[in-house]
Amino acid sequence: MRVAGKWLYWLFPPLFCVYVYWYALNGWFQQDDFVWLGLLRSVHGARDLFLALFKPTIHGTWRPWSDRAFFLAFRALFGLQGLPYHIWIFLTQFANLALMSHITWRLTGSRLAGFCASLFWIGNAALVMAMSLACLYKDILCSFFLLLAFYFFLRHIETGARRYYVWQWIVFLLGFGAMETNLVYPAIAASYALLCARPYLRKTLPLFIPSIAFVALNMILVARRSSGPYSIHIDWWIPVTFSRYWFGTLVPLNFEDFTPFAERSVQAGAIVITLALAVFVAWQGWRRNWLPTFFLSWFVIALAPVLPLREQFWPYYATAASIGLAMLAAYAISIAIENRRRLRWLWGTAAVALALVFFAPSVMVARAAAKFWYDRSVRVRDMVLGVAEAVELHPGKTIVLDGVDNTLFWAGIWYGGFRAADLPVVYLAPNSEWRITPDPSLGGPQDFILPAQTLRAGLQRGQIVVYSINGDRLTEATRSYLLKAMQSASSSEEPMRIDVASPLIQPFLGGGWYWAEERHRWMAQQASVRLSGPRTSNQTLHLTGFCPAAQVRSGPLTMIVAADGTSMKPALLREGAFDVSFPLPPELVGKKEIGVTIHVDRTFRPPNDARDLGLSFGVVEIR
Repeated sequence: MRVAGKWLYWLFPPLFCVYVYWYALNGWFQQDDFVWLGLLRSVHGARDLFLALFKPTIHGTWRPWSDRAFFLAFRALFGLQGLPYHIWIFLTQFANLALMSHITWRLTGSRLAGFCASLFWIGNAALVMAMSLACLYKDILCSFFLLLAFYFFLRHIETGARRYYVWQWIVFLLGFGAMETNLVYPAIAASYALLCARPYLRKTLPLFIPSIAFVALNMILVARRSSGPYSIHIDWWIPVTFSRYWFGTLVPLNFEDFTPFAERSVQAGAIVITLALAVFVAWQGWRRNWLPTFFLSWFVIALAPVLPLREQFWPYYATAASIGLAMLAAYAISIAIENRRRLRWLWGTAAVALALVFFAPSVMVARAAAKFWYDRSVRVRDMVLGVAEAVELHPGKTIVLDGVDNTLFWAGIWYGGFRAADLPVVYLAPNSEWRITPDPSLGGPQDFILPAQTLRAGLQRGQIVVYSINGDRLTEATRSYLLKAMQSASSSEEPMRIDVASPLIQPFLGGGWYWAEERHRWMAQQASVRLSGPRTSNQTLHLTGFCPAAQVRSGPLTMIVAADGTSMKPALLREGAFDVSFPLPPELVGKKEIGVTIHVDRTFRPPNDARDLGLSFGVVEIR
């Protein structure tokens, strides 16, 4: 029985994790998953591998272990099979649960507290996204590094062995490769030393040096954003954001959609739990037991980096922080049950009742939300793999999808699901924008929709195959679209938007263009396109593309654009992506066709290339 009890002690939390997040274990990919799944495409040698692992993103993030090595290795080994990715995430989480139980047990001296801590943490619905989306492995892996480093620090305090202090340093430094939140570890270690192991406080101070250096480099190298979801606000709003995260860990997001509980009852339960924990921390502090204060400080410290991001609130941001809250609750319930005072049964019953008040809605929401993310990923999988089959059936033809809704677009297409699956460019049918809600920070579907004129021309030349999404299947609808195209064939109106990289727009290109490459096309010193004239005087001519470094070595590149012979104010381009717009002359409004000419003042010739190149273009449009 003793042996069975030990096995149950360590195996039950992982089994509970599988029970709660079973659907997450079996999910596929979605959203940012595709960004990292496509990373392997850029690796062709040792230098490419080094850059793929260690080059910071444009947002300043640097996560070589969680975002890079994880996806590179698993994509190379398992391709687009989702199960191996999620098995690894679950195995990492199992290690977290074991570490958390062991740490809590050592700190409190209570096996019950260690057992309950892992259950409180994994039963928290705030973790559901981190468990469901492979791209959020960073939060699980960061939690592992924080727990493991702290475990070694505790072992150093208990034994005095220098090797544990060294191992703490190694794990701490490696943790920077998982996620930026790792920088809070010195504050966690110092908080424990200050409250519970004062002689070791001095040994935590050197740990702050790498964290300070990391923050300094981030401030120097990453441009600060004054607006948008990732803009930083150090102001009075921080306490409000903190309260949102606190109650977000106690009151599951969208619980009214997944549970039968009334809103007021769940919120009242969260308030009672908050008051109970506050009284517990204060009471233990009055008795000179500062361990509950440390558990609370873990929550505050680990949450601190995201508090200035008041416009970007996600419950999973509290994944690592909620470790402290789980340990605090577990310690409180162990003292209530294991105390030897009178009315022990009353305190124990109250503690168990509060635990159930937390677990009942949270576990129900976690299971239901995991199924929501699973169903979402399966829809994306059916779409992407269905297109892969269509590409095999129709080699060399462009696939156009009809029936793409809001979920499929934002979960699979916008983030590059087809590109990650090594598929050619896939377009959406005209009028797809009516089914898709634009995102203020990300944009909308306009860059993916094939203009009606281009669709008609491609259908008539046999270059396009149209598929309609019906449930979990793709049904070919080329014939019905071709009939519609023949009925409107009398219209000769030109498109208002041209993706110059598409082979379908060749009839609308003038001279000066080279062959289409992946998602771009080079122009010579001068090139032209044909567009439909603007509908109103408020519309502008819009151009996007890329200016290479070789073009600006002698200074900014001058680009002159003319519409129907009327030249516009020259644009000065520097290295990098450009996105410029020009006002159009009023006399062009309502014209069926206008010619747009693009001219640059110089060209360059790359090594081993006979072409004289001007600029690389993506889109030319009137909007």
